[in-house]
Amino acid sequence: MMNALRSWWTKTDRMKELKKINLGYLLLSTLFYYSTVWEDIEWLCYLLYYGIPFLYLCYHYEWVIDCIRICMRSCLKYYLGAIMFMALLSLVLPCLYQTYDFSYFLIRILQIGKEGLKVLFLFLIFIHYISPEGDYLLFMKYFVLATCMYILGTCVIIAIPGLRDLLLQLNKADENTIRLAYLPSYITRFGWCGFSGFTYTLRCSLAAMFLCYIIYLQQEQSFTFHTILLMIVILGNFFYGRIGIAVTAIYVFLLFVVLWMKKRMLWKRLLLMMVITCGMLSIAFLLSEQVRIWLRWVFQSFINYSEQGSFSTTSTQSLKEMYFTPNGKTLLLGDGYYTDADGLYYMGTDVGLFRAVLFGGIGFQMLRYTLLGSLLFEYKRCLPVHLHRLLLLLPILFIIYEMKGESICPIISILFGVALLITYQKERKKSGETYGYFHHNSGL
Repeated sequence: MMNALRSWWTKTDRMKELKKINLGYLLLSTLFYYSTVWEDIEWLCYLLYYGIPFLYLCYHYEWVIDCIRICMRSCLKYYLGAIMFMALLSLVLPCLYQTYDFSYFLIRILQIGKEGLKVLFLFLIFIHYISPEGDYLLFMKYFVLATCMYILGTCVIIAIPGLRDLLLQLNKADENTIRLAYLPSYITRFGWCGFSGFTYTLRCSLAAMFLCYIIYLQQEQSFTFHTILLMIVILGNFFYGRIGIAVTAIYVFLLFVVLWMKKRMLWKRLLLMMVITCGMLSIAFLLSEQVRIWLRWVFQSFINYSEQGSFSTTSTQSLKEMYFTPNGKTLLLGDGYYTDADGLYYMGTDVGLFRAVLFGGIGFQMLRYTLLGSLLFEYKRCLPVHLHRLLLLLPILFIIYEMKGESICPIISILFGVALLITYQKERKKSGETYGYFHHNSGL
């Protein structure tokens, strides 16, 4: 019996994928992708998340120069140029319009800068210690695994009474965050980073996109392992934001279609895993009142349709009120405001399609979308034609999320890291390196 079980485990290749995972790098990735700042030791947290990566990059400045050289020989130079131009405009426009509202620079530009610093740090560690050949799919998997760790952390917080209270005391949480964290329907929207909403469901959808792409490419290879991870990130969408469910559902549907056409057996296995996951949620629904409140929030649109004949929810109703038509001057040139005096977004809108327009006009918004466009062009330039499916998946993510909130800045640095790896891989093959571009240039 044991021999048969061992043979089945080996044959289905479940251990091979786990052996490829470096636990130390996984913990490092989780720490930097999902960083938390504790109130009493803020300086130590900032030193850890930004000081150490900065000092590491300064010490290995030649590697950073190599990265810049790679970017300058590719479409990524437009990415870097767009960031610098956006940073300049976010400082100049408030002075020009005499609003002196530099919140776009302080919130969004610094967000890209801080996340970019951490991703570049993880990129260099990955190249030197994990995958000298630049396996971008493995880099994607580490982000997926880090996201799954965060989701499982939420499960632990839900399961252990008092842990939420402790984390709220440790994290820098304002009164509104504390209020939201204790709403019965929001019981799952919490992790070790504190209240977890739009940005976290966005990251779950990005992880789902990566997984669907990986499953499409690798198919039988570690299929069960990848499918389990997919179920976890779908659970993350259920936890942190309903808009993520819609995006991930599109990805899973496309994956079902591909597997139906090419690998019918894998299609059946994926369907079985989905059925098992739904069954577990149904059992939890019957056993726990908290789970019932949460699932009613998740499926509020369907419940409202069955009871009232409308798919609208409290969230969609408030979102409708945030849509309006800016006047011609605002549309062309912006108003130079990103936030109001009370710290809320200017004109009370959360819609990603509007925020940058209200600040700097439609030209500024197009500059913002240049960040994504440059990465898409680089993927197309470096990847073989049969791998261009990634180019179709990314726009789906941003088109839907931008209707709800600002989605580019929170995750663009992660996509830049993937693009840099793909470009590095192509450069390495082109130059005939057998060990690694950075190793060679650094004399290692």
